[in-house]
Amino acid sequence: MPRVVVRFFSLARDIAGADTIEIEVNGATTVSKLLRREPLKRVVDGLRSRGVKPVVLVNGEAVDGGSTVNPGDEVAVLPPSSGG
Repeated sequence: MPRVVVRFFSLARDIAGADTIEIEVNGATTVSKLLRREPLKRVVDGLRSRGVKPVVLVNGEAVDGGSTVNPGDEVAVLPPSSGG
């Protein structure tokens, strides 16, 4: 079955309890649909409950919810960075 690799960073990694997971996908999907699937939904909900809007990258590029994710892509979920 085709898969997407999801990497978690910072607080997202803490909530996920893992650095990386793989999610099976049936062809292309959108970022929004992928984020509604468990266990990603739990991580996103955990970030939002802390007032954090997650940043999502697909193959290293920042994307929005309507962007396409294809089998074999790498998705990263992280909280936004803050300046100092």
